[in-house]
Amino acid sequence: DRTSMVAMLIEGILGVSEDDVFIDYETSAFSYRGTLDGTSMSHMVNTFMNTVSSLWVYTGEKELQAACETFLLSIGVTQAEIDSIRSILLED
Repeated sequence: DRTSMVAMLIEGILGVSEDDVFIDYETSAFSYRGTLDGTSMSHMVNTFMNTVSSLWVYTGEKELQAACETFLLSIGVTQAEIDSIRSILLED
């Protein structure tokens, strides 16, 4: 969904580990509405892996951080905006 995709892209550019991004991505599916659709855990895992794989193929990058940054740049987010997000959300 949109929330998990935005979280994945932000965490990706911050250098969060793929395992931790996966946990946050899937946690967003555990909303009240999300529990009513009967989605299995294996389906959610496959959804995440398909999303990440598509991102790697689209960007040609092999690491999540580089793939997220390349994708964001390709859709019009500037390097200055990415750097600003990092400066706000990362500690020195």
